[in-house]
Amino acid sequence: GGLEWLETVGGAILDENGEAIFLQTSTRNVTDRVVAQRRLKESEERYKLITENSNDIVTLMDIHGNYVFITPSIKETMGYEVDEVIGKNAMDFIHPDDIPIIQEGFTRGVKEKVKEDSAVFRFRHKNGSWRWVSSTGGLIMDEEGNPIYFRANKVDITDKRLTEEKLRAKEEQYKLVSENSADVICLHKLNGVFTFISPSCERLVGYTVEEKMEKTLDELIHPDDYDRALSIFSDTIKNKSINVITQYRIKKKDGEFFWAGVSMSAVLNQEGEVQFVLTSTRDITEIVKVIEKERQLNKLKSSFISMASHEFRTPLTTIQSSNELINMYLESRPEVPDNRLIKHVTRIRSELDRLNSLLKDVFTLGRLDVGKTQLKKEITSLSGIIKQVILESKVQYKDRGISLSIQGKERQLLLDSQLISHAISNLIHNALKYSPNKMDPEVVIAYSEDSVRVEVHDFGIGVPERDQLNLFESFSRASNVGDIDGTGLGLVIVKQFIEMHGGKITFESEVGKGSSFFIDIPNV
Repeated sequence: GGLEWLETVGGAILDENGEAIFLQTSTRNVTDRVVAQRRLKESEERYKLITENSNDIVTLMDIHGNYVFITPSIKETMGYEVDEVIGKNAMDFIHPDDIPIIQEGFTRGVKEKVKEDSAVFRFRHKNGSWRWVSSTGGLIMDEEGNPIYFRANKVDITDKRLTEEKLRAKEEQYKLVSENSADVICLHKLNGVFTFISPSCERLVGYTVEEKMEKTLDELIHPDDYDRALSIFSDTIKNKSINVITQYRIKKKDGEFFWAGVSMSAVLNQEGEVQFVLTSTRDITEIVKVIEKERQLNKLKSSFISMASHEFRTPLTTIQSSNELINMYLESRPEVPDNRLIKHVTRIRSELDRLNSLLKDVFTLGRLDVGKTQLKKEITSLSGIIKQVILESKVQYKDRGISLSIQGKERQLLLDSQLISHAISNLIHNALKYSPNKMDPEVVIAYSEDSVRVEVHDFGIGVPERDQLNLFESFSRASNVGDIDGTGLGLVIVKQFIEMHGGKITFESEVGKGSSFFIDIPNV
């Protein structure tokens, strides 16, 4: 029931007079030929569709290298119209440095009748720039086996080439860093197994790269530190952490342990999953020794402060009580006491007060240095603390006053009342002490949305510019204080108390006009 293609050839049979009397025909089945032609046409259409729409440049060249066919993709890739290339020799478009290689390929291809070969070279773009091209192809031969064409399929690989060159440059840089770094850089699988170790490991632990690659973490890390190190390694993977700093002891090839500072970072793949853990390890044994010595010194300092606080205060209390008894005795005598004796008793009391103040500041600063001063915050009223400090200051400065103004919406704050009271008291005491016979100091509390500021202004002697830089250093005092009492420690303590609250203290001062101190504490 199928249909077949037939080809019929016919002609007239004529009589003696030249008239047609018969029609002679010859018919044959040409189905196979018609199907083959149809398939060939379809194939040609598909090839044309592919070549015209492909980004690849498909070319045919004669055996001399002249272009006889080229796909329209040359326009998009290299900027040329097809007519600008047809008839031109391939060497006209190839970089001079690459021509010898390509010519050698042509010659060898013809001689050896190579049907498939490849080359990478630079092809000139119409704008004058050079593009890297990957070309594959070979000879096309006639029925007798003689070369008639070169076919070539060219792909622009410039971007890929540049990326590869950048990658190689980065790899070289990384190799240079890893090979010359004092730190040992390692790459671990998620189970801790080494996949890369920098050569510096031999300097640090004595193992060659090959020897250390065979070691497991439990063979290298001190048994007392292993569980903690493994936990940090696991957390780094779990949290995809970067630059997690830790320290533990690592065994050298000779069996000795040293303290190592280790930085761990999770290395993610394109899907954002952890693929490796990168570690950077360095010897911190000397740092650990220094820290341990500092800890011992702090312990000794703490013990000394506790001992000195008791040993100094006991005799001072005795001297002070004795001085008060002498003063009471002199006041109770019916006859007029000797003025010289009263003067000496008064001087003793003054020096005792100064010594007590100095010891108090020294011990406070000592406790700060060894970290024994704890921050005990509670909800409190800053204005209430300052009002109490102003009230207490009037005991010593009976003839002076201090104005207080509050700006913004007052609110309760989370503060250590004792430390803040100490800091404000010191600033107000200084404002009164360094402004004798001047206008009374002013205190301002300014509440804002995200912070609170306390300002203490005085109109006293001021601080010379040359002394301002070191004003918050221990035992530093302005050069113009004369014989006004002071320890040079008060502002140091104030600064540390404020910084413990996350705040900062600044000041402005001018000689003869006064000083202004500003305490800024973030929203608490």
